[in-house]
Amino acid sequence: MNEHELERLARQLGTGAAERLDVEATARAVVERLRLPEEEKQRLQRLTWIHPEWLRIAASLALLLGAGIVLQRVTPGAPSHYVLEDLSDLTSSELTQVLSGLDHTLNDDSSDAPIDIETLTPSQLEALLRSLDT
Repeated sequence: MNEHELERLARQLGTGAAERLDVEATARAVVERLRLPEEEKQRLQRLTWIHPEWLRIAASLALLLGAGIVLQRVTPGAPSHYVLEDLSDLTSSELTQVLSGLDHTLNDDSSDAPIDIETLTPSQLEALLRSLDT
């Protein structure tokens, strides 16, 4: 573009824009930039755009975030709580009895007493085995 084309374009934008446009200063800046060595042009171009280091950091963060999301969706959730299964079949009086037994167990200091597996009912044995699984 030459000076006359710039002035014509400035007139199209409006007289206010044409008055603010300094054609000579713009032409000087363009000529100075064309005279710069190639290394200086590349340095100026890098300054006006994102640095490669920042792009690498952003790409790394995007990869880590994506991997975290994929890993979260692939891994199974927390194991089901088996006590809910065992307690759902009990009546209110049986639940009261279990809770009072639990209070007695928590207040009892003889927690080191061995468990006699032979005296356990099948449901108690199943609950014990499930607790050992987790």
